[in-house]
Amino acid sequence: MKFIIVCFLSFGLWSVSAKDIDSKVESVTIFLNQAQVSRSSNIAIGPEMKQLVFTGLSSMLDPNSVQVKGQGDFIIMGTTFRQNYLTEENLPEAVKSLKDKIELLEGKIANVDNQQWALKSEEEMLKANQVIKGANQNLGVNELKTMVEYYRIRIQAIKDKGYELQLERRELDKVLKKVKNQLEEQHAREQMVSGEVVVDISTSRTQMVHLDLSYVVSGAYWNPTYDLRATSSAQKIDLLYKANVYQNSGENWENVQLTLSTSNPSIGGWLPTVRPWYLDFFSAAPYQNKLAMPAARSEAFEPMPMEEEVLMESVADYTQMSEGLTSVNYEIALPVTVLSGGKEVTVAIREERVEAEFLYQSTPKLSERVYLVAKTKNWQRLDLLPGEMSVFYEGGFVNKTYLNPEGELEGLNISLGVDQGVQISRKPVRDLTNDQLIGNKRRISYQYEIKVKNNRSKSIDIEVFDQLPLSKNTDIEIGEIALGGAERNEKTGLLTWSFTLEPTMEKSMKFGYEVKYPKDKRVSGL
Repeated sequence: MKFIIVCFLSFGLWSVSAKDIDSKVESVTIFLNQAQVSRSSNIAIGPEMKQLVFTGLSSMLDPNSVQVKGQGDFIIMGTTFRQNYLTEENLPEAVKSLKDKIELLEGKIANVDNQQWALKSEEEMLKANQVIKGANQNLGVNELKTMVEYYRIRIQAIKDKGYELQLERRELDKVLKKVKNQLEEQHAREQMVSGEVVVDISTSRTQMVHLDLSYVVSGAYWNPTYDLRATSSAQKIDLLYKANVYQNSGENWENVQLTLSTSNPSIGGWLPTVRPWYLDFFSAAPYQNKLAMPAARSEAFEPMPMEEEVLMESVADYTQMSEGLTSVNYEIALPVTVLSGGKEVTVAIREERVEAEFLYQSTPKLSERVYLVAKTKNWQRLDLLPGEMSVFYEGGFVNKTYLNPEGELEGLNISLGVDQGVQISRKPVRDLTNDQLIGNKRRISYQYEIKVKNNRSKSIDIEVFDQLPLSKNTDIEIGEIALGGAERNEKTGLLTWSFTLEPTMEKSMKFGYEVKYPKDKRVSGL
């Protein structure tokens, strides 16, 4: 057993025996913008042991969140958090791996350089021996031809090999530059510093003890995403609730028990205090040197951009949901790995089948297309969070939209895309549209016809929307000519037709309105 003697100066000098703890991450609870990490370790201690040091922790650890619990015959006197600037012995595995790659590449480059030097030396030697003197001057023609042929072949081989080595060297340089850039990025990400928690202990005997450490780190988040799947044969939709998990805390979470929480601890748990509200006359603020003012610091973690989604095997069947007073927790029973600074990990956490009413909707004034819509109810029981949603219908991808359940009070309307089997048109009725001057007033009347045709082999329920204008000035009068059976919302001017259309049938709706205003005025919006 190796002990490190550390000396402190505080009302004198004394020696303290300390021992590093090799702990393992057992579980992680990820909130919306941070995470709580739980570690454990079994370690032998004795009377001479005064400090236990949890090493290799995140440098983004919140010191105020540290909690240490122990099982055994000893006393925990206190805890301290400190930063340990990394040495070669305790570099993260990602940094060590990149350093090893650089060393290997530099060795290959040195080998290529040595081969190039050897080839160059051989070429110089051959060139120096091209002039045959002395006894070699009496060489026969055949011998001379053999000698020249050897020189030619060998010089050509040297040139070819030199060119190959040149290409190899160029490629190795590219790879080396890329790996060095990765190392620089990793250095910046890891900040070449790790956290340590020092636990002061007291014990009277040698024993094995168990320690549990928990703390909160920033640089971690999860956000919800959804897959919605619908078919025409069922009056229900299947909703897959997923979580994109990311962390850049500087420590890897490998095969951990993962819990996802909808809680947001950074908001704080205290009710804001109402302060006195004073009114006064406005006066210009005195000049301040803005360059001397400190910039406001955001406490919110800014997530890294997502490059590529890693989709794990669905674990929705192994997820346990529990509700607290202010949050919902999803406990993943299967072990999950989330590497620091890696790609987002997508975990399926829940599957729900929701009753839905399928109908068609169209607003031909804006688009002469008919959309199939699923209208859901009782969605509040799902406790959904806002997030991106991918919509699939009949097995095909329709679109990607944003689900915001907080803004939907009556139900969720989900578009399943355009149905080419239902046609709609909206055209003005020219004979009934006119412009007249009556006294000092101008009267313009508009009339339109909407036609809907069902080319499908089954009946459909459809809603068609249009509108009448609203006046913002008492001099502008708006009157209805005909509504064609539509329901009118007096506050918004919205017109709604709701009906069932049988197969191959067509329905026509005509509506119109008139606008009166002083003839010497111009009306915007018409």
